[in-house]
Amino acid sequence: MSAVPVHAVLGEEPVEFASAGELAALMARLPADTPVIVSHAVRADPDLADGDDEERVTAAASAVTLPQMVRVAGEVEQRPVPTVELGAFYVVRDRSVPAVTVPVSPYEQAVEAISAGNDEALFAALRELLEFVAGCLDGQTDASLYEQLAGDSDLVSQAEMDAVLLRHAAQRLAALRVRIDAYLAG
Repeated sequence: MSAVPVHAVLGEEPVEFASAGELAALMARLPADTPVIVSHAVRADPDLADGDDEERVTAAASAVTLPQMVRVAGEVEQRPVPTVELGAFYVVRDRSVPAVTVPVSPYEQAVEAISAGNDEALFAALRELLEFVAGCLDGQTDASLYEQLAGDSDLVSQAEMDAVLLRHAAQRLAALRVRIDAYLAG
């Protein structure tokens, strides 16, 4: 299978669809043997996080090339295969899904940063993840667990202490990143 038909149909930016009919029409334009996957991460327009713009959620199909094991002349080997990836996106209202998006979850951000070899993004994502977990423990980010513990003061105290420790760990990661940058620059 050639990558040209998949990329020619979908282009470089995700193609939004709002109904099964729109998705079916889009898929009908592709070769019947085109692999389709569903993204494991909800993604967002990077401009959304910095602005006060109103957001919307949409679904879109993207052309990606993934390594897959394929049979070639009787042998099995790994080859890049053009694939359609279906995903969910948060975007600025009245704008389409941009070509470059970021995972919403700090865990997914960390995984992507590791794959890309982006240490700066990795440390930022790990710090955000630690702060999120801390906020879940002490109710600052999400109060659902904290409210469940309200009847046991020992558990509340433990959750609050662990939240403090996680925030401290996040600060230590930031300090470590500064030291690493200084070491690599020197």
